[in-house]
Amino acid sequence: MNVYYQIRSSQLDRSIKGLKEHFHKSSSSSGVPYSPAIPNKRKDTPTKKPVKRPGTIRKAQNLLKQYSQHGLDGKKGGSNLIPLEGRDDMLDVETDAYIHCVSAFVKLAQSEYQLLADIIPEHHQKKTFDSLIQDALDGLMLEGENIVSAARKAIVRHDFSTVLTVFPILRHLKQTKPEFDQVLQGTAASTKNKLPGLITSMETVGAKALEDFADNIKNDPDKEYNMPKDGTVHELTSNAILFLQQLLDFQETAGAMLASQGTGTSQLGPLPHSPLQLRVQQAAAKHLYL
Repeated sequence: MNVYYQIRSSQLDRSIKGLKEHFHKSSSSSGVPYSPAIPNKRKDTPTKKPVKRPGTIRKAQNLLKQYSQHGLDGKKGGSNLIPLEGRDDMLDVETDAYIHCVSAFVKLAQSEYQLLADIIPEHHQKKTFDSLIQDALDGLMLEGENIVSAARKAIVRHDFSTVLTVFPILRHLKQTKPEFDQVLQGTAASTKNKLPGLITSMETVGAKALEDFADNIKNDPDKEYNMPKDGTVHELTSNAILFLQQLLDFQETAGAMLASQGTGTSQLGPLPHSPLQLRVQQAAAKHLYL
C-alpha cells in the first residue's frame, strides 16, 4: 500500500504541476483561451484577444494603477505605467492557472479515490487516500499562502491592484469548498482544515486591503492641494468610483471579507450598501465638484 500511494501521489502531483505549466505556455503563446480538450485546434484558429471572465482582475487593475502610484507622498509614477502592463498580464495568468489547478485537484482526487476503492482493502482506503493527496494538496495550499503573502506586501506598498488577485481566487475556493469537503471526507482533521485555513487567510488580507483602500482615499495628501481648476470631478474621486464599479463582480466576496472580520458595519448600521462603498463615497464626497 505504501508503494501504491507513493506512485499515485507522484502522478497526481505531476498532473497538477503539468497542468499549470501547460496553462502558462498556452497563455503566453496565443491569445486564444486555453482548453486541454482541444490542443491541436490552436494551430488552425486565428489568434484573437481572449474574452475575459467576470472574475478577471485586469480592468480593475488598470483603473487602480493611477491611484496606486500616488502612494501617500502625493507623487505620481506615470513613467512606470508601461512596465506594469506585463506585470498585470502575468497576474492574470497566475490567477487563472491557480483557479484551474484547484478545480483539477478536486476532479483528479475524486478519480484517485474511485481507483483506490477497487484496489486497496476497505479498512486501509481512507488512510491511503489521505497520504496519496498530501503532496498535491500541500503544493496548492503553499501557492495560496504565497498569494496571501504577496498581497500583504502589496498592501504595505499601497499597491492595491496586486491585492485584487485575491478576489477571484477566494470566490472560486468558496464555490469549490463543498466538493473539496466531500472528496476529503474520511481524511485526517489536519487535511480537512487546510482549505478553510487558506480561505480565512485570504478573507483577512482582503478585508485589510479594502479597509486600507478606503482609508487612503480619505487621507491622500494630494487631494488638499491639487483640486481641479475646471470644476470637474477630482481625479481621486473618479478613480475610486471606477474601482468600486469593478468590485461589483466581487461584491459578495468583498462583503463576506468585511463581515468575517467584523469590519465597517458597527458605525454604518444596516444600510443597503456595502460598508466599503459607503466609506469610500463618504471620503470621496468631500472632493466632488459639480
